[in-house]
Amino acid sequence: MRILVAGFQHETNTFASSKAAYDGFVRGGMFPSIARGEGVIALRDVNIPVSGFIRSMTGPDVRLVPVIWAAATPSAHITTDAFERIAGEILSVAPSQPLDGICLDLHGAMVREHVDDGEGELLQRLRSDARPEPLSDGGGRAGIDENSRQQEFGAFSRGFSTDRQLDPGGQGARCRRCRSSRPPLETLAGRHSPETSGTSL
Repeated sequence: MRILVAGFQHETNTFASSKAAYDGFVRGGMFPSIARGEGVIALRDVNIPVSGFIRSMTGPDVRLVPVIWAAATPSAHITTDAFERIAGEILSVAPSQPLDGICLDLHGAMVREHVDDGEGELLQRLRSDARPEPLSDGGGRAGIDENSRQQEFGAFSRGFSTDRQLDPGGQGARCRRCRSSRPPLETLAGRHSPETSGTSL
C-alpha cells in the first residue's frame, strides 16, 4: 500500500496587514521549517497531525511517499507565488505515482490571493488529476473550518474532539482508522458522500 503524505497549513486572518510569502513557509515561524522527502518522515516526533499518521502507518505492506510539509505563522492571505510553489510540488508528484491513497495535513482556513478557499482549490486540482484510486484528506483541519468545496473534493476529513492545540498528533493517527472504516475508493467513484467529523469542545 503506497500512501502519498503531504502537508500545507495556514491559518489565514484576512484582516491582517502582512501576507504569507513563500519565505514564511521556508522558515516556518511558529511551526517546523519546510520539509521535503525524508524530512517529512523526520517530523514523526513533532506534535502535528501528520506525525501521528506517519507513526500509525507501519507494517511491511505500507510504503509512505513523503512529498512536502509546509506551514507558516498566521497572517493575511497566502501569496499566489507561495501557494503555487508549494501546491505545485504536491500536484507534480501525485499523478505520477502508483498510489493507494493520499493523506493531506491541512488546516482548513487557508485563503490565498484571489481564491477564498485554498484547501478546496488544492483538493479540486488533486481530484481532477487523480486516477480512480483512494483519496484521503484528513490530517489537521477541524470541522468548524470546513466549507462545502473542501467536503466536495475530499474523500473524508477528521475534526478534533478537543482543542486543536492539544492532540494534533493523535488526530493524525486516527486518520488510519478513518481510512479503513469506509473505502475512500468508493467515495472517489461517487458511491458515497465525503465523510466529515466536526469539532466538539
